Amino acid sequence: MPSPAIWPHILRPKRALFRIVPMTMTGPLSPAGLQQGIGTDAGYWSATLTFGLFTPDQMREWEGFLASLDGTLGEFIIPVFAEDLAPALPGYGVDIGGIPFGDGAMFADGAGHVQSTTRFTLAENAALRATQITVNRELGGDLRRGMKFSIDSRLHIITSLPQMEGSSSTFEFRPPTRAAYLAGASVEFGHPSCRMQLVSDDEGGLERIARSPSEVSIQLRESAHGLS
Repeated sequence: MPSPAIWPHILRPKRALFRIVPMTMTGPLSPAGLQQGIGTDAGYWSATLTFGLFTPDQMREWEGFLASLDGTLGEFIIPVFAEDLAPALPGYGVDIGGIPFGDGAMFADGAGHVQSTTRFTLAENAALRATQITVNRELGGDLRRGMKFSIDSRLHIITSLPQMEGSSSTFEFRPPTRAAYLAGASVEFGHPSCRMQLVSDDEGGLERIARSPSEVSIQLRESAHGLS
């Protein structure tokens, strides 16, 4: 199977909703008015994103990228667009830019290196479908319930209050891990991402209005490629 595509960096949504869709089943109402329900699985990620396309480059990239996916067949990695909620170092964003080379020089376009202010790794192995892990903080702020993170571009969200001990934090999360991971694996809090697909083949149709910005929305669901 080909590697997933990478979402174009010039396409950033004006509105973004990422949520876990629970997988539940409910039975009929009893004579007493009670109803039982069960969970068939821990759910999957869905997203609704709305974009404002203001430049010709954005419009071309939008239509070209979506066409390359071949509808719902294509898998791609898309960021969550929530850097403001990440555990960055106090007083900084998730990245520090403009860092020169050792001799003080910059790149040809005047830009410097970019360094992340968040760096976390798994403290121990994580089994397939684990719902609790311990991570080591190498760089970054404190973890909080509700923060999103990804491992190998599989998205998760912290659901318990993290228990901190020194530079380590233990917490519960959803959905369960989609694969087994080894201790030392990178846990991305600064720019978490998710492997997703279009919900339908006709998502993202762009209706242009002459000489005006365009607005377009798409619906996505977590990709099942490679999952058992």
